[in-house]
Amino acid sequence: MNLISSRYGKPKGRPTKRRNMLAENSKKRWQKSSKTVDEKNSISMKVPGKHCTNCTLVIKQQHSMGYSTKMELLCESCHESYGSVFSNFQDEAKSSHDINIKLVSAFLSIGRWHAALETFSSVLNMPTMERKTFAKGMYNLSGKNKEAKKNMLEMSRQTAREAHVKVDATLKNQEIIDVSVSYDGTWQKRGHISNLGLGIIIDIICGLVLDFEVLSKCCQNCVVAGRDMGVESAEFHIWQKGHADECDKNFDGTSGAMEMHAALIMWRRSFSDCQIRFVSMLSDGDSKTFQFLSHNKTYGSHIKIEKEECLNHIAKRLGTSLRNEVKEWKVKK
Repeated sequence: MNLISSRYGKPKGRPTKRRNMLAENSKKRWQKSSKTVDEKNSISMKVPGKHCTNCTLVIKQQHSMGYSTKMELLCESCHESYGSVFSNFQDEAKSSHDINIKLVSAFLSIGRWHAALETFSSVLNMPTMERKTFAKGMYNLSGKNKEAKKNMLEMSRQTAREAHVKVDATLKNQEIIDVSVSYDGTWQKRGHISNLGLGIIIDIICGLVLDFEVLSKCCQNCVVAGRDMGVESAEFHIWQKGHADECDKNFDGTSGAMEMHAALIMWRRSFSDCQIRFVSMLSDGDSKTFQFLSHNKTYGSHIKIEKEECLNHIAKRLGTSLRNEVKEWKVKK
């Protein structure tokens, strides 16, 4: 089988002969078990048909779309069809099945990808969905999440604005208000080698998220397509041009710089998206983001961003320094 990361379940390398053999065996077992199911679930009813007097109706499984199977009611003698239906609800607008979307969402929520879903299906002796179907499910989920994100952020920004107006009534008639926010960044994994980084802005008064930005140095679809087609091939370059609007990669640089660049993106769009100006930033003691924003003059040269320190972080660092001094003094003594 492919080597699978113990944490993220991403396949490394091409499928081996053993993996292909296991997939074929699983497919054969599924076909055998599906025939048995058809025989057990066959409806032995004698009904008049168009081409024969006595029809024995049986349920046949035609084909599968991921984990949703199309079942058709047929006559064994004359093969006349009495209708067909999928085993799961299908969204006509996006031509996707509900069970596939839910499975994609479930595996993504635990940090797994298509390779883990294949292993899950093999253990249960079930046919799995193709990588293309999995990617389509991710795209549909992304569209739904974007709408939910937009609505939630609008509610948070409106609540924050009302909270600041309660504190200072003069802000009520102002189109753009100045607020103090807390900013911090995080990564998918430690060590400053992560491909994913996240920056978050939180209002100090109400404690709600006003904006966030996700930066990615990698697109899994691009990696798979490059591996299958060849990175230098003409087919890959043609595919990449059509994939540009859906590509997950939106950052070129080091993982440590993600926090600074995510802050710059959100500070620059604070006028258009939030009608808010982040003039004061509360951070965890790291001055790189503040210096980066000040150097780029986000709000122009006439408005300067102020930096505030978190007392909890200062107390933590001061306590650590004092304990280290005590240890050194005991060793010297």
